Amino acid sequence: MRLIRCTSTDPTGLIDNNFNQDIIITPKSKIAVKSLSLETQEGSIVIDASNDNIEFQIDTLQGGISATLEHGEYEPNNIPSLLTNITNELNKELDADISSNIGMEIECDVNGKTKTEIAFRRGILAENNASIVVDKGAFDVEETGDEPNTVFAGQGTTNPNDCFMYDPTPMCRGAGVFRLQINRLGAVVDNFTMALTTVNPNTTSGNTFDQNNIDYGIHCNTTADDYEYINFGVVTPPDNIVTPTFVGVGNAGNDFLQIEINQGSIIGSVYKVATDTFTILFQEDYNVGGVFPLTNLFPVVIFHSDSVTTAVGKFRYTHSPFLSDTYLKTQPIKEAIVGATPPDQELQATEHFLEFGGQSLASFLGFTSARTPRIGTTLTNNFSAIGQNIFRPNNKSDAWIVELLNIGLTSYDGATSQRKSYLAVIPRDDNNNQVIFSEQYPVFIDIDNAQPLSIRNLKLRILNNDGSAVASRGLITLVLLIENGEEKRFDIRE
Repeated sequence: MRLIRCTSTDPTGLIDNNFNQDIIITPKSKIAVKSLSLETQEGSIVIDASNDNIEFQIDTLQGGISATLEHGEYEPNNIPSLLTNITNELNKELDADISSNIGMEIECDVNGKTKTEIAFRRGILAENNASIVVDKGAFDVEETGDEPNTVFAGQGTTNPNDCFMYDPTPMCRGAGVFRLQINRLGAVVDNFTMALTTVNPNTTSGNTFDQNNIDYGIHCNTTADDYEYINFGVVTPPDNIVTPTFVGVGNAGNDFLQIEINQGSIIGSVYKVATDTFTILFQEDYNVGGVFPLTNLFPVVIFHSDSVTTAVGKFRYTHSPFLSDTYLKTQPIKEAIVGATPPDQELQATEHFLEFGGQSLASFLGFTSARTPRIGTTLTNNFSAIGQNIFRPNNKSDAWIVELLNIGLTSYDGATSQRKSYLAVIPRDDNNNQVIFSEQYPVFIDIDNAQPLSIRNLKLRILNNDGSAVASRGLITLVLLIENGEEKRFDIRE
């Protein structure tokens, strides 16, 4: 029996020891781990100029998009803030004026609490009839069959806010769009308001919509009055003065109104179809403070007059693809463009990639390569970059693998269905960032050598239970036992 002490300070758990004299390993010898001690690193990373950039692409026409993360040190107690930072900064680069970005939302999370996933999903810009609520108010909202997608108050209204429709599914939080076109507009009576609210109307009581719940809204009074901006329930002077263009009932030249989430802002705009121009009524910061999940917003249309006077058409809205299943899972045929402006949504699959500016961040998140895919792009509607290794700050190891790299052993790994030179699987966790193991009865593994071996180098590595490299600090000490494999002879005498 021989004892060999191996040591290393390699932070990836690699042990590479040289000896001044030969170690002879006879045929049929066996080897075992007697003890192991190591200290694991806390899962932490510093985001600075060396690794603060993430580049990604949604389509080749738009090209690469660059996002810059907030600088700071992230440790296990604030790791969720890093995922929030990545989510917010990537979403802030999405442009709702670009067809391929419309409805796109990006989320960085740890799927199943094991591996980091940065997922891109595109919510469909549609009427979403299945989820729209039209009967919450005192009077229902109705839709005509003669003019598809034209909605209006079903009866006359007695209160300015007692007939309204809304969608209880949150808006896409990346490049979300909520739009409609004027269909009928009265010259002397109050007409309608379109708005986004942080209060889900499903959670409110009563049959009248409370104007105080409007966070961002466009109020259309009469054909002669300028559009008004409602901010947190208060009529606020808009950035620009715009008067409605109403050509006639159902006319394609009537104004489009849109409220969108665009590059980190909430923007309310008026599109003048006839002149192919648009004017911004208001622009506010979205999700001030970087809270995650990103603030949920719900669309609402309030009708202030009856159907004879007021109606809107071409209602379109993008659900959050992470909070609804109405996102592009296939490649549907692109619908006809509704006009020169506003832009239509791209429904075909596009070319995606994601690349970390620094390998340190990629490795910390569990990616073996800084780029996904490593070469070229991925043609898809829903793109995901998923780390190959377990995200360590969220997952403590409960077992450790000792692999012998330069001597073959008769060991096998069911996870890979391959033969591996595993010397031991040690059932210990690192909840206190330390692994201390000592075996009273070591398990010996056969060395796969039919002939004697003469070595002066032992190369091993310590792996996490998923086969990834350990993150260690300080001194690793591994004690091995080698049992001579020469045949033993016994003399039996009377």
